[in-house]
Amino acid sequence: MRAKKATLNSVVMLLNVLVMSIFGLVVPRMILRHFGSDYNGIIISITQFAGYVTLLAAGVDGATRAALYKPLAEHDTLKISGIMWATENFFRKIAIIYGGILFGIAVFYPFLVSDNFVWPFVFSLTLILGIETFVLYFFGATYQTLLAADQRAYIGIVVRTCVTILNIGVVAFLISAGYDIRIVMIASAITFMLHPFFLYVYVRKRYALSSIAQSDNSALKQRWDAFAHQFAYFIKLNVGAIVATVFLGIMEASVYLVYIMIIRLVRVLVQSIAGASIEAPFGEMLAKKEHKALQGGIKLNEFLINSASTLLLVCTALLIVPFVTVYTTGVYDVNYYRPLFAFIACAAEFAFVARLPLSSVVNAAGHFRQTRNGAIVEVVINIVLSVILVQFFGLVGVALGSLCAMLFRTVQMSLYASNHIVKRSFMVFVRKLVLSLATAAIIIALASLLPEMAEVSYLSWILHALPVFGIALGVTGLFAVLFYREELVMLWKLVRKVVGFSSS
Repeated sequence: MRAKKATLNSVVMLLNVLVMSIFGLVVPRMILRHFGSDYNGIIISITQFAGYVTLLAAGVDGATRAALYKPLAEHDTLKISGIMWATENFFRKIAIIYGGILFGIAVFYPFLVSDNFVWPFVFSLTLILGIETFVLYFFGATYQTLLAADQRAYIGIVVRTCVTILNIGVVAFLISAGYDIRIVMIASAITFMLHPFFLYVYVRKRYALSSIAQSDNSALKQRWDAFAHQFAYFIKLNVGAIVATVFLGIMEASVYLVYIMIIRLVRVLVQSIAGASIEAPFGEMLAKKEHKALQGGIKLNEFLINSASTLLLVCTALLIVPFVTVYTTGVYDVNYYRPLFAFIACAAEFAFVARLPLSSVVNAAGHFRQTRNGAIVEVVINIVLSVILVQFFGLVGVALGSLCAMLFRTVQMSLYASNHIVKRSFMVFVRKLVLSLATAAIIIALASLLPEMAEVSYLSWILHALPVFGIALGVTGLFAVLFYREELVMLWKLVRKVVGFSSS
């Protein structure tokens, strides 16, 4: 059952990634073509600035999931209910505080972009872009956490996917019809708000939560330790856009965000292929003390993550610049040709993805306090280096700051997990990382022998991308056969089990 849930979560997440990829590519493209890079830059920048307020809730989600694994495994409804009520109370307080801070951002942020936009426009746009997050925290965030901990994240993902498809149609229609960007964004926000409302209704009916259970605030005792981890992840997601906006301007921020949008879509694709919700199964294994199953799960997940990230992120590094060239055809207000920045940004994302299997184990075990300092150091490295290096190297400096921070944190997290939870030599992780780097080097060397893209068109890009992907797939597959034979056997057994050919 656990394997089938994990597979279902991964398949649904993969579908969601494909839909989100369409949304992430189509909508910004339409904004770029109909409104310009300045509008695209300010929309994403406002979203990033407003997103900083979500740090108020950082740590609660991780702490709640860690607290839920044991009562869910033991079917302790009273305990589950107490954790849910404590979490819901916290999230609703956060929603109210978020609303107040969002209003403050709406008042003062327009002064940062006064050269490009008038105050009333930015004020109203900021409030519109922030309303979806308010509704999510007030109604849906608590129940999203419960579904994730119970290995049923696929339910919320399916709804989110359907809502996104609807949203693409609504936004495309309104932009094509010539509506004001604020009308477009408020329609988009209203559509996305269907997701948290569904989570609220579904979980209330699906789970027999006890109304007499007392709020179990002790379940959130690790929220400040988990906060450090969430804060580091938040900085990873947002510091580049903020630094680019403040030090380089909205136009450069638009360039940064177009590349990062594509790279992050690929990263989510990697996670969906390798098991997007693997933390919950790890948490159940730890709660039931199934140590042998845990070891096997980690080994298989590492193989999937390493193979998928090498294949897809190396292809992204080789193909993203020509893709962006095609994607931004007709947009001449800023130069989108940034090959060095793209390569370093892909390397930073690879460094982040490499630690996911072991960081999932750390989170499942609830070892937030023990690994907190590493998360704090990562934040410091990311911010300080990005701010310093952007002065000398522009967007390349921002990417270098992220890369250094990701490398540090990956080594630190992997060392801790290897020594204290997985109980194995750190050199196992190093060996697998070296294999991934060797695979990447061979793919890049072989792909460099291919001719350049013939012309600036999507068809030409596809014809260029196919042999690159073929080379990457062949080299990755060869390394898997040579160095991951045990993991391939485990994967085959898992596939047979999931599709019903084996009952073991």
